[in-house]
Amino acid sequence: SSSDDSYIENYINKVQEQQQHDNTDQSNIRFQGTTVRQDLSSIPVNLDGQPNYFADYSCSSSDNEDNVNDRNENTTDNQYEYIEKSVDAVNCIEKPVDFNNLTIETLIYPTNYPIREYQRKITETCIKNNTLVAIPTGTGKTFIAATIMLNFFRWFCLKDNQKDIIKIEDDDDQEPLSTKKNEEESLKTNEPSKIQNVKKKKSIKELLSNKGTFDIEPTGPVGKAKIVFVAPTRPLVAQIIQACLGITGIPAEHVCILLDKKPKERVPLYQTKSVFIGTPQIIERDLYNGVLSPHDIKLLIIDECHKSTGNFSYVKIVDYVNRFCKNNFRIIGLSATPTNSVEGLENIVTNLQVSKIELRTEDSPDLKKYMKNKDIVETVVYPNDNHFIEQIIECISPCVEPLLRDAIRLGIYPSIAKPAYINAFIAMENKRKVIDNPNLSEGLKWHQFFILSILYDFGFLMQKLNSVGIRTFYHCLLFKKLEFDAKFKIGKTKNKQMIQFYNHENINECLESCKTYLYKSNEDPNDETNVENFEVSTHPKFDKLLEELYDFFEENCQNDSRVIIFSSFRDVALEIVKTIDAQNDSSEGSVTLSPHIFIGQSSGKKAFDPETFILENSTKRTSGFTKKQREMKLKQIEEIKKAEKEILKERREDSRVQSSEEAQISGMTQPQQKKVIEDFKMGKHNILVCTSIGEEGLDIGEVDLIIFFDATASLVRNIQRMGRTGRKRDGKVVLLLTKREMTKFKQSFEEYEKLQNEIQLYGDEFLKYSCDMYPKDRSYKIKYAKIVIEEESEKLTEIDDVDKVIVLVIKNNKNNNTGLQNKRNLKQVAFVEEKTTDLPKLGIASKFQKVKPGPLSKLAFTDDNNNDIIELSE
Repeated sequence: SSSDDSYIENYINKVQEQQQHDNTDQSNIRFQGTTVRQDLSSIPVNLDGQPNYFADYSCSSSDNEDNVNDRNENTTDNQYEYIEKSVDAVNCIEKPVDFNNLTIETLIYPTNYPIREYQRKITETCIKNNTLVAIPTGTGKTFIAATIMLNFFRWFCLKDNQKDIIKIEDDDDQEPLSTKKNEEESLKTNEPSKIQNVKKKKSIKELLSNKGTFDIEPTGPVGKAKIVFVAPTRPLVAQIIQACLGITGIPAEHVCILLDKKPKERVPLYQTKSVFIGTPQIIERDLYNGVLSPHDIKLLIIDECHKSTGNFSYVKIVDYVNRFCKNNFRIIGLSATPTNSVEGLENIVTNLQVSKIELRTEDSPDLKKYMKNKDIVETVVYPNDNHFIEQIIECISPCVEPLLRDAIRLGIYPSIAKPAYINAFIAMENKRKVIDNPNLSEGLKWHQFFILSILYDFGFLMQKLNSVGIRTFYHCLLFKKLEFDAKFKIGKTKNKQMIQFYNHENINECLESCKTYLYKSNEDPNDETNVENFEVSTHPKFDKLLEELYDFFEENCQNDSRVIIFSSFRDVALEIVKTIDAQNDSSEGSVTLSPHIFIGQSSGKKAFDPETFILENSTKRTSGFTKKQREMKLKQIEEIKKAEKEILKERREDSRVQSSEEAQISGMTQPQQKKVIEDFKMGKHNILVCTSIGEEGLDIGEVDLIIFFDATASLVRNIQRMGRTGRKRDGKVVLLLTKREMTKFKQSFEEYEKLQNEIQLYGDEFLKYSCDMYPKDRSYKIKYAKIVIEEESEKLTEIDDVDKVIVLVIKNNKNNNTGLQNKRNLKQVAFVEEKTTDLPKLGIASKFQKVKPGPLSKLAFTDDNNNDIIELSE
């Protein structure tokens, strides 16, 4: 009615005026430009339990316009204090959460590790808010998460009036932060103090009970509330389970690891356990299948939360649980490098419903005193110091000069002084613009497109030559030349620009010169097993690299000195390994360099074979062979290749870098990766040459020197690389970069520093509102105490083998009190009762059907065991 419209308009104006007066009020929360008061307890509700923001001012059918206006005029500002107009606030109405009355007023803070003030402050923030914790690597993110898990387990997972089952060594409540001894101990080491266990718990096997089937409501001290900790890789999951059992003191029978289990095997675990640790794909699948109830999740901790973008499982999990719980659960995101832009941070904040950001850098006042020294040495390398690189550029430049002039004349590429300055990225961007230009005719569009394609290829070759050297440049050019010749021979390409470039006489001259330079005895270029071929310098970076390595190991003669070299490309990583190994034969020094490659699981690209390509893609007219003849030829070629592979394999057996060569060809399996890391820790290899897989998520051990052989385009990856050293002792970072790479590297870090300042100044503007799960009528007292760790859990923390940790925890899960001793009992398991839950209208189905009761054998589960590993891109 018109009276309602008038009232609403007056109401909105009044609230906006009130918000303007409250801009400086500290009791308000800023998010998305809207002020929302934290105290929502006074909001009235309708009969259906939903909040009614207009309860005090709603008009009945008997009200007339005069009465409404009178009521608005007589209303004071104080009556508007609880009224809010915000979608986020509506979706975050706090609901009472079941808690344990005996434990809710005590927050246990473990003193097994030296106490650090910033960790305690961040922990308290995480207790009250959905928090993004962004602190440097090695400063205790896992400890903070474990402390939160410990207290949420005591508060929400234990049944009401159930006595606390966390064992502590003493009961003194004295705050030890001010003690000088504790502060000094914290500055010296990150290792946990040894605990004299007063009373050991019984083993899990001795605690077995409740045989056979089990009810929906779990028996024992714990209730239905769940704590979920997700991490993207198996090694991270293993590290988290060690921290959970080794810091929190939560009994092992209440903790579950979700790897290496079929979906039907996870069903009983969700009904008997309280703490779940696994990869996000498993949690996502179990939520969608109705195996894990979103209503039961009270704490969700996300490791490496900078991955919470796009369609990744982290985003799906939070969105799905939030549909049911209306943000009435706690979310904690952990990351050393959350983002490289304000937009990226806002995306993560939105996806994780973050209401507080706890940001620390190595220069933060409360953290700086705990950081080890990290010496960063900038070494600018000039490619022209290698005169043969200059000769290559002079030789190949005339091949592209005519096409470059055409591109400048057509206005599709900026004017530059030399072909050597062609930028591949600019050419690629202009190609997209040409394709998307509707004003160009098809003929002109493709003419310009092929010119830019050649400029892109040439710019890519120049980038390889200037940044990583002659060998990589040679193989790239040879591949492109062989591919063009094969396609041209069978008529697959007739483009004039391509023919003009690749048939230029200087291309063949350049290839012959590189071959002569790289392979001293004119051997087959595919034979990379000859050590002598790697004694020649292909780029000044290799000379500087060897110089840095010898200087470092001569100054640090101790056996535990370790070095990691980072490269973005596998072929360059293998070349680094072979170049370093070749120096052991030519060097007369006492230092022995033992390098090994460390890469991902995917196999490398196969070398292009023009003869096979022609036979597979030609006809009788183009090849001169019938279909059967071509098939016979292909079989013969395949047999010849197998014989050549065997010969190369025999040659590699005599090489010290055999395993690195094999890894570069076929990729490294997880057992191979594990063995290499163990050998690196034990000292068998003192140099590890890594691609992106070594940047995050793996416990590689203490590293003294990090060398950047190149700089990535990702600031996050650069920071992760640097974070591999300076954890428990002082470290050093050497940047072996060209002038152009160094400029980009510095610019990225300057932008990162600006980002930190922007987050601190303006980060609150796009924060979300999160409910305070802690009861409003209660308050907690921090109790500092040493946690008594079970003997089995303490032994688990001492194991370095990731797979062994996972296997032992899974074995303990099988021996728990679920009573699932055989298949017959397994089929008798009672499922979650049938429910239907109303979903918000978010463009999906309005009802969500839980899994119906029935035998497990009849359920249509899909096996997602392969989802617990995520390949890191290289």
